[in-house]
Amino acid sequence: MEQLRLDGLSSQEVTGAQVFQDEKGLLHWPVLFLYPEHQQSDFISAFCENHCFRDHLNVMFGEELPPWDTDRKYAPQNLQLYFEDCEKGTLYQVDPDMSLLKTLQHKRYVQ
Repeated sequence: MEQLRLDGLSSQEVTGAQVFQDEKGLLHWPVLFLYPEHQQSDFISAFCENHCFRDHLNVMFGEELPPWDTDRKYAPQNLQLYFEDCEKGTLYQVDPDMSLLKTLQHKRYVQ
């Protein structure tokens, strides 16, 4: 896998999006999806912590696939998700059926 780093990138600097808490007490996070193979990205400014990644993938790669996916490889069931530990340079695979909250509870974040 090609090395991918986001050193110095802050979603607030790029979009102004910030984590916020809704009236039900749920947190909404800015989330960036990168597709290095095509030098493309998707940004969700308010990804609710109890939503699953698959829910968003089904919207982003549902009936209408992105025009840059000429080989039609980016179907939701074909995608692999990872988050990067920038301190260690390690990638951790994420189950698309897992919620953002469960992902944020990964041992990398909770000690």
